[in-house]
Amino acid sequence: MVGHMRKFWIAGYLFWAWGVGLLRAPPPTSADQPAELRIGVLLSLSGRNQGVGQAMKEAVEQAVRDAAGRISRLPPVRLEWADDQGTARQASSEAQRLAQAGVSFILGGSGSNQALAMAQVCVRWNLLCLTPSATHTQLGQMGPRVFRFLPSSDGMAAFLAHVVFRDLKIREVTLLTNVSNAFSTDLGRSFRKHYESAGGKVVQEVAYDAETPPGEVLTRVGNVSAVFLPDNQNMTVPIVTVWAQKAASRPVFLGPDSWSIPEVWSLFRRYGLTAYYVTYYNPTAPAWQDFARRMRKKPEEVGAFEGAAYDSMILLLEAIARAESPTPAAVANVLRQMSLEGVTGRVRFRGAQSADHELFVLQVLPDRLRVVASSEPPAAP
Repeated sequence: MVGHMRKFWIAGYLFWAWGVGLLRAPPPTSADQPAELRIGVLLSLSGRNQGVGQAMKEAVEQAVRDAAGRISRLPPVRLEWADDQGTARQASSEAQRLAQAGVSFILGGSGSNQALAMAQVCVRWNLLCLTPSATHTQLGQMGPRVFRFLPSSDGMAAFLAHVVFRDLKIREVTLLTNVSNAFSTDLGRSFRKHYESAGGKVVQEVAYDAETPPGEVLTRVGNVSAVFLPDNQNMTVPIVTVWAQKAASRPVFLGPDSWSIPEVWSLFRRYGLTAYYVTYYNPTAPAWQDFARRMRKKPEEVGAFEGAAYDSMILLLEAIARAESPTPAAVANVLRQMSLEGVTGRVRFRGAQSADHELFVLQVLPDRLRVVASSEPPAAP
């Protein structure tokens, strides 16, 4: 009888304990879900491009803050900062350091030289890397875990060449290329191909490098009516400044998405120059206006690089949260199928490592940026 009572008492206790939760299993969690998510961020935080790099850093930090309240199943995020100092060699070294520190994901490579160097390290270490603002065509061909947030240089050059010939009715262009910058040579080559295919004529191609004095570039070019200058702001600004101050004529300046920053806009406005450039965001869109407010800036103070950095980090965090496990291979499978209605517009990967974007050609006016033309946005998923 005592044995039966003891069994009854034990059974009753177990039922009570289960009811109050003492013996209930903890909520289901993935065994692979980390307590803390470490992401390497490799930007030009010093050197000639530090203004852009620091602005991108602020945008990445804002994205992490916004994601914390927006993305479910996202563990606390710790950003591991790395400075490429604007050079490919330093980008390679810093990416290697992040890999050795155990980071599985790297967001970075603000320029094509740095992004290509970073991507090579990621391929060797089987990491996932996502470059927010580099466009070199080769980045889409470096393996299943190397992602480019922006369309390729070829895609942007094709759209710009089409608009220049069809809408701006510019029939002859002088092409300037910085042979020490992979972004410049890649974009220049693509623009020439598409512009001449449309019926335009590249009347001359002038090469220079990072050590060429701006005045010498001007001397090599001579008197021209339109110039395509696919280069970053650290070379664009001195070249255009000398041109405005010393040249007898002022051509129409055509440029790449790297002109999407206030420093370049103010330069053209200061000298009253005519300038058009291709980019991947609409400065008049409500989403961009809202993004500027969150960055505590006026819309005209926010450059495209900031929007690309923000959207890239949101995409990466979403992919990690949705993946079956926080491994580069699993996250890559998710990211390859993702789309986003971001601050830069609609973004879709369509099963590839390079995203589709709506593209825009903007004109720099004295008081604003004017949308001259836009491409078709990617189809909704």
